Amino acid sequence: IRDLTIRERKLLLLAQLLIAPRKFWILDDMFTDLNESEVIQLKNLISIRSRDGGVVILSGKKQEIIPNCYPIYLQDYCNDKIPVRKFWWQILTRK
Repeated sequence: IRDLTIRERKLLLLAQLLIAPRKFWILDDMFTDLNESEVIQLKNLISIRSRDGGVVILSGKKQEIIPNCYPIYLQDYCNDKIPVRKFWWQILTRK
């Protein structure tokens, strides 16, 4: 596993989520280093997970729009003492 690239490690982690599904997914900066096709596939997986009642906590360097998901932005609920403004933090739930 140490010889895998960052992109390959992320794809391996996503495969593990599909094999052993969990109610909550916590994805940290998962869109970075993925190609366009993989980003689309990941967004579809998140959308399906949310639709099926799962919750996805997503952080990243930019805001991602995920189809059929309702984002709750943690920045809206944190005061200035909590440094969440460096990244977009989203909790994605079913619409």
